[in-house]
Amino acid sequence: MRRFSHPSGLDLGPRDAFRLWSEAARDVISYPPGWLERAGAAEIAALGFTAYEDTPPPLAPVDPLTLPLTRRQLRLGLLNLGATWEAVRAFAAALPDPVAAEAALIAIEDGEEYNRRHELFTSIPAAFGLTPEAIDAEWARAVHY
Repeated sequence: MRRFSHPSGLDLGPRDAFRLWSEAARDVISYPPGWLERAGAAEIAALGFTAYEDTPPPLAPVDPLTLPLTRRQLRLGLLNLGATWEAVRAFAAALPDPVAAEAALIAIEDGEEYNRRHELFTSIPAAFGLTPEAIDAEWARAVHY
């Protein structure tokens, strides 16, 4: 967006109204909204304004592995890898420690968001014959499901 800076410290958008002291008039002159938008470059420069483009900085890239998945995204991603929801539930229920098994079932069934680095998703690949790289690649795709 085009903006205008003035030595007095004013920083204005093209539709802003503003007031400036005029030595010639020995008074404050008011400029209506949109004056900078309608004025020519010479008129703007004569008042001491410098025009510039206010471009927001580019967004930093986001690692999709840091983004959580919804239950739907997770289920579709697992299905694409050949792991049904029932098979994942059976895997969790079969954990040797009953408390860990119950905790895994709660995490799977009652979670609203799932994080890639959760311990459950670091143990699933081996149980289903998948590599961590395959899980990572599908997680990155599932973010967009």
